[in-house]
Amino acid sequence: MIKAALERWTELVRRAGLWVLLAVIALAAAALNYTANNLGMNASTKEMLSPELPWRRLDLEYERHFPHHLDNIVAVVEAATPDQALDAAGLLHQRLREEQALFASVYYPPALPLFRESGMLFSEVETLQDLSDQLAAMQPFLAGLARDPSLRGLFDLLSAAMEAVEDGADIELEPVLAQLDAAAAALQANRPFRVSWQTLMTEGAAPTADPPARAQRQFILLRPRLEQGAPLPATAAIEKIRSTWEELRQTHAPGATLSLTGTVVLAHEELLSVMQGARQALFLALALVTLIMLAGLGSVRLVLAALFCLLTGLIFTAAFAALAVGELNLISVAFAVLYLGLGVDFAIHYCLRYRESRAASEDNGTALRNASVKVGGALFLCAASTATGFFAFIPTAYTGVAELGLISGVGMFISLAVTLTVLPALLGMFPLRAGGGGPARAAGAGAGAAARVAAVLVRLPAIHPGKIIGGLFVLAACSAALLTQARFDHNTLNLQDQDNESVATFRRLLADPEVAPWTGVFIAADETEANRHREAFAGLEEVERVLWLPDFIPARQDEKLAVIDEMALLLGDLPEAMALTDIGVAERAAALTRFREALGQSRLTAPVIRGLHDKLARLEQSLSAAPESGGQTLARLEHSLLASLPGRLQALQASLHARPIALESLPETLKRRWLSPDGRYRLEIYPKADMQDNQALRAFVQALQSVSGRVIGSPVINLEASDAVATAFGQAFIGAFVVITLMLLLLFRRKRDAPLALLPLLTAALLTGGASVLAGIPLNFANVIALPLLLGMGVDSAIHIIHRHRADLPAGRPLLATSAARGVLASGLTTMGGIGNLAFSPHDGTASLGALLTIGIGATMVCALLLLPALLTLLEKHDRA
Repeated sequence: MIKAALERWTELVRRAGLWVLLAVIALAAAALNYTANNLGMNASTKEMLSPELPWRRLDLEYERHFPHHLDNIVAVVEAATPDQALDAAGLLHQRLREEQALFASVYYPPALPLFRESGMLFSEVETLQDLSDQLAAMQPFLAGLARDPSLRGLFDLLSAAMEAVEDGADIELEPVLAQLDAAAAALQANRPFRVSWQTLMTEGAAPTADPPARAQRQFILLRPRLEQGAPLPATAAIEKIRSTWEELRQTHAPGATLSLTGTVVLAHEELLSVMQGARQALFLALALVTLIMLAGLGSVRLVLAALFCLLTGLIFTAAFAALAVGELNLISVAFAVLYLGLGVDFAIHYCLRYRESRAASEDNGTALRNASVKVGGALFLCAASTATGFFAFIPTAYTGVAELGLISGVGMFISLAVTLTVLPALLGMFPLRAGGGGPARAAGAGAGAAARVAAVLVRLPAIHPGKIIGGLFVLAACSAALLTQARFDHNTLNLQDQDNESVATFRRLLADPEVAPWTGVFIAADETEANRHREAFAGLEEVERVLWLPDFIPARQDEKLAVIDEMALLLGDLPEAMALTDIGVAERAAALTRFREALGQSRLTAPVIRGLHDKLARLEQSLSAAPESGGQTLARLEHSLLASLPGRLQALQASLHARPIALESLPETLKRRWLSPDGRYRLEIYPKADMQDNQALRAFVQALQSVSGRVIGSPVINLEASDAVATAFGQAFIGAFVVITLMLLLLFRRKRDAPLALLPLLTAALLTGGASVLAGIPLNFANVIALPLLLGMGVDSAIHIIHRHRADLPAGRPLLATSAARGVLASGLTTMGGIGNLAFSPHDGTASLGALLTIGIGATMVCALLLLPALLTLLEKHDRA
């Protein structure tokens, strides 16, 4: 019945070839238009797993109660000094607050009145007392600078201070002079530098011109208004942050840097990497598939026909994706490359069988009917088995891969239908010439060294079956031993392009225990439950600290307020706002000369004085040699020395007006991040260890879950998600194996052919696993789909080999010299050439998928072309015996 149906269909399509092709082209155009208007993208990684999983329900509950922590951009401003970082971040915050059309919120804690005015209350009493002593010593100096905030004022004050020290006054000058020396050195080296007045006022430290090993950081948290329906919904917000920073950087933030990270930017850059890799792989795959087909089919006409089928089927499959799914995710976007690698197999086997018939001088109609009938059944089995590998993920909780499975599985049947329709129509209109040697004749001709080698190779399974089977089984056993070292990588950062700014920034933050962006989160129903769990979490060895809302209420406030009042009295009336005085080039030059002379005449012996004198002398010489450029240099020096002072004095004055902090006085924008409107408390649990270590991550999560199973947060999500993916992988692998086994048992006439087809497949799976361990490719969220897919794809080769051996093997011809074996080789190479391009994707997860599939397809091809023919040879000998 199937044979008759294929014959009638082929004849109908062949006779109506022109109309069939016109109809296919019209349908493809409509499908392409539909896809362009209806297929979107979704970069969320969490949404690739079922919302019914327990940890997903917890996460969704967390999102409902504390939405401010969702979809954030973290702007990280870094500089050599805290002054630079504070000034640059403050300016950026002010500018971005005005962009309300792009940002739902812009959260910068130092800008809140709580921290601006009462921030000193979060220090220890002893620290405040030391600060009070430091500021009391600096008060005359600060007051003098406030009256004349210029290079003249600074140099004259320092000259007077040096004279006072020479007369016996107890003034600590070295930190200020060291900062000035560092500024002069940076000026000579043409490096940006600013004196840190905050450091001088609070610590008296003396950093050098070289940036410290650990830069000062400020964080701005932004919630962008995402452009719904756009492929990259955060583009406008991210571009606005970067363009605003570029406007500020040159004039207001020299030496400071901006890095963007956070969930939104990580997803944005990951999607860019995936799309870039997919586009790159798609074009490379098409080129390689074309070249391999040219070599395998030996006919430009057949290659063009196969490519037409391939592209038409891809368009129809994309339209199905738009209809059935609506949007692609970070994994399902790879369906196009997978289709190119797999969908062409049907056309290759059909074309090779057609060419073999034409080489035997069959008329074109008969050759087409024979091709459809002889390989049609095998192609249907192959489509069903490959689709089974894809469909196996549909029942699992890994919905991201389930969507890929649905699209690609249906795509296999679309490819089969297109092949059996378009090829008879095209080849009916543009037939190959009858006769002509073709690949089969060339392979057996024996002319030339290559032909002689090929003639020997195709007979190897028949001549040395035992050696081939024994050798491959030894390799499989070694691979099985290696599988004990296989591991699953829980870290989703390892899937992304490591050169992405968001990834590099996030890794720096993860390595800093004071920041630790991956923290555990617990939502308590009330204050009593929150306090109880806070104590339990804080007692864990793996926990650094636990933060919750009451931690924003400082202890010993009365004592601290008394110290702050004493500071206010000691400092007197410093200006609320101040700007640098423009005294002109001549006055700056005169001030420089006076101060340089004071340094030269000073009786003080500190080494910094002599070094500073020499640097200023060189500066004075350059001023004399080139007055115009020297004047600009003096202005830069003044800016380096004093630009940070107004902001620090303003912040100091604001902090002297500290008021008691109570829960009721906390700003709503802060309180809402820790207390929900219905009274739920959020606890944030910081780990001691670096969460980039998989073992440390698991230990941290297990420790938290020993206190409560309701803990959520990035470490929990990463671990639980990877466990869910591993479970989905196991379910899919077992499901695919069972379905494929049943299918083979039902469809093969000889029931022993089913295990015969599966044995090379399982051997190839072991070889793939062992090779992946040796290559250092761990299983991860992206490549875990490879082995179930290889079950479906690999059994295709076995079906073609067994089908040709049982049904239509020419007398006296080796199995490997038939079009079926050449089809397995050609389709395997095209699949490797197509899918293998994914290995060069900038997205590391996609690259690992491409590498693992390439290894697996290669192992499958070797087992199908060596192990399976050897097994068939031994079985034949056994049957004859």
